[in-house]
Parts: sequence; C-alpha cells; structure tokens
Amino acid sequence: MKSNIILIPSMVVALLAASCSGSTPKEPVSDKETRAEVVTIDRPTKIQAPMTRDVEFMTFLHRFTTDPDYQMAHIKFPLGKMSYAYSESKEDYDDFTSKYWILQDMESLRGYFTWKSDTKIVYLLNNFVLGEEYGAEFQDTYTFEKINGEWYVTAGDYSGSDVGLAEYTAGNASSQNKKFRKKYSSPAPEYVYEGTPGDYPEASERLLTEEDLAGKTSKELRLMRNEIMARHGYSFKSKDLKEHFEPQLWYFPLFVNVGKNLSDIEDANVKFIQSHEK
Repeated sequence: MKSNIILIPSMVVALLAASCSGSTPKEPVSDKETRAEVVTIDRPTKIQAPMTRDVEFMTFLHRFTTDPDYQMAHIKFPLGKMSYAYSESKEDYDDFTSKYWILQDMESLRGYFTWKSDTKIVYLLNNFVLGEEYGAEFQDTYTFEKINGEWYVTAGDYSGSDVGLAEYTAGNASSQNKKFRKKYSSPAPEYVYEGTPGDYPEASERLLTEEDLAGKTSKELRLMRNEIMARHGYSFKSKDLKEHFEPQLWYFPLFVNVGKNLSDIEDANVKFIQSHEK
C-alpha cells in the first residue's frame, strides 16, 4: 500500500467518503466533463470487482435468443392471458401457451429490461419504444425469474392488437416461429462470459492509475469508459459506439440506464477516465 497524488473528480471524493460511512450513493452516468480536485488517498494495488448479475443474465439471454429448444424449456406455460383491444371493446382470449408463443431472438427484444430484484427482471416493449413504427397500440411484457439457479419466463402479456386471435395464431405466430427455427436450425454454441470481457477489462477489475491512461487518445479513453457500461448492457444511442460494441458477442444492449449497476470501482473509474478526456 502506498500513497499517490492523483487527479480525481470531486464526485469520487464524495463516493469514497460515503463508502466509509456504509452507504454507496450512485450518480447518473454523464458525458459531461467533471471538475477534478487534487486529493491524496491510499490506493490499494488491486480490488477485484465481483461478477455482476447482469453478466449472468446476459449469458442466459444469449442462449435463450439463439436456441429454440432451450427457449421453450425455459418458459413456464401458461404465461397469462392474451388480450386484444378494439375500438369498442377489449377481449381476453385463451391462456398464453406454447401454441401462441412467438419465439424471440435478440433483434426482437428491443424493449427495456428492468431489474426488480436479484431474481426478477421485467421486460417491456410497446410501440412507443419502437418509435410508433407500428400503427396499432400494443404492449408486450415478459417476466424473467430465477428459479433453482436458472432463469425462466414466468409471466407474459401481449395486448392491444388490431389483429384477431385466429389470424394472429395461424399467421404471425406460426410465421415468426418458422423463421426463428430456420435461422437457428441447430443449437447455437453457448457463449460463456469468462473473466472480464472487452479490450479494457482492468477498468472493471481495479482502480485505474495515471499510467493506465497515459498515451491514450480521446477516442480510446471514450471507448474505455463506455466499455464499462457496455459490460452492464447499456444500450448506446451514439452511432459510433453502437457500431463498435454490437458486433462483439459478449455485448447485449439491455438497459437505458446502468448507473446504479456499476460497482464502486467502475463508478470511480468512469469519472476518472472522464476527467482525462479532451
């Protein structure tokens, strides 16, 4: 253990002070520059960040969205009622069973995943999420729950369509399932997150030093900072970041805000990198 003089954002000073008192405040991640202060701290040589719950769920979701047989085995049917809203009435139809389930790939899951607890996630997709590209108003909701160490879809609802149940069942569901099974005719190899994925894993494993950032361009620093959030499934809006991360197997755009999911190490490193970006 040795003492170093470093530049560190003022927000991190508050975080370190709060950690000593037992609380762990999280500030929203921002692209704005933060003010740096000169402080002296005892810097541990290494603090290992724990594997996050997000990585475990991403491992499951990768298999769930690429292996039809695995997907069917991880859904607890029936899921609920399929409801259809018309201009004059709203009717609920049969239980949402495997007969009516539309197999989903990652491209189809374009909504929001919200952690309710360590063992429960709620997924929401509606036409507002899709930018109202569909004329009908609808809301597609699934609940993922961890049971005996494995994730399952335990509840679902598809509501607000202008398509009748018979037409939906015979047409859309059948067509989508056929396309999905053709696309993944053989089970895809399961992607396992080993260690810390990405080009800059140290940013999630330990507190960064001046030496870690020395010689890096602003573009490299920006990628390093955003890779921290990418590991937690942050859904990027910037075109260059989307193009950089989406081809990587370990990355799944799941969330619109990951600030509360960052470890203390990651939270500090985001601010530290940001203070060095030009």
